Amino acid sequence: MEAPDTVPSYTKALVAEALDTVWRQLELGVSKVAVGVVVDFWRIPRTGTDSSPKVPSGSVGYLLPDSTDRATCIALIPAWYWTRGLPRQLEDRLRRGLGPCAFFARWGVPGDPVRVWMARRHYDLASVPSWGGERSEPPEASWMMNRNTGWYWAAVYGHPIAAIGCLAGRAQSCRTAVLTGAGDAFGDSHPRLFDTAVRWWHEERLVQGWQYLGDVAREVGYDRFLGFWNSTEPVDTALAAALKAPVGEWTERWERRFLPRLPLGAAAPLSAAVLGILLTVAAVALVARGAMRRQVG
Repeated sequence: MEAPDTVPSYTKALVAEALDTVWRQLELGVSKVAVGVVVDFWRIPRTGTDSSPKVPSGSVGYLLPDSTDRATCIALIPAWYWTRGLPRQLEDRLRRGLGPCAFFARWGVPGDPVRVWMARRHYDLASVPSWGGERSEPPEASWMMNRNTGWYWAAVYGHPIAAIGCLAGRAQSCRTAVLTGAGDAFGDSHPRLFDTAVRWWHEERLVQGWQYLGDVAREVGYDRFLGFWNSTEPVDTALAAALKAPVGEWTERWERRFLPRLPLGAAAPLSAAVLGILLTVAAVALVARGAMRRQVG
């Protein structure tokens, strides 16, 4: 743990105890990938050749395993804004801070399809290890709506189209929101060092998506999730096999844990959309033809 001299020793002890509790709750035991945790109490990023690298204030940084070192994952958790708090609060912060490192510790380095998919998405679906311990009532996505006053439409429409469609209960949109970034050619040019300084829901491809894979792991159990995580099959095939359900349908049901169905109009069937386009084109052609006749006359 890295801290200035002003941090009391009892604070360090509380954090260490909370980290031990989280480690047990997540059943990490002897981890498949070694995890280093740096709890950083410095408020201002330091500079100079004798200083360790810093991530932006308030964000968590990760150094992930790669082809040159597949046995280590490091999480840098800033703690300058922490108050003493309650043990449960410290545990929640540390659990979230472990992020994808917890997945590596429990299931090892993923197969190429999952690894590339997650790297392209900045590990957004594996940001919170939400398995283990007692399941509490899921929090509402309170920045999206108020049960008394309704939806915050600016927040809703700040999301990508697929995320909005998933909120509206459209399974195909849910599938798209989850599988974006999967299925393309593999490559090893993905960043190994990154931080979580994202712009909230402006970059959220799936509402509450940060705990998506953690909830999948809780739902399907260790062995089925391990089969998905290590699979060399395409992501959609491997994930559907682990869920024993189509990805879109399972995700739509999962989304209802947090928010009610968004009241959008029904999507037009493809045949109706095509017919509408053809009729529009025909109408435009007739109008243009009539105009030409008038000019000739």
